[in-house]
Amino acid sequence: METRQITEVRLCILKLNMMRNEHVENVDIAAISTSLTALQNWYESLLVPVYKEPDEGICGPRTLCKSFRKGSPLEYYNPISWGHGGISSQWVPIDSLSEIRSQFYFVEEGGFN
Repeated sequence: METRQITEVRLCILKLNMMRNEHVENVDIAAISTSLTALQNWYESLLVPVYKEPDEGICGPRTLCKSFRKGSPLEYYNPISWGHGGISSQWVPIDSLSEIRSQFYFVEEGGFN
């Protein structure tokens, strides 16, 4: 009988609603991290008082109410609200981590990037 041991890493996944999307009701992966604390701290550091800006997005001209710092990776996302978005976790093979990191915004464990 052959056996093998697979090393896995826990990924913390921040899912939010993108404002500039045809399907704003859907949540997308906004960022990932191997540290729940780093991801939470990063998310909270980008929150600002709500401000309004005009937008010429795919849905036509409108005014967006933004909650994240201008120019940040989360600028065009809605914040976590009841029933929409949040942080979940999933175990993945450690060999997949570099590919996953290349596909999504990755928040470093030791601090903000």
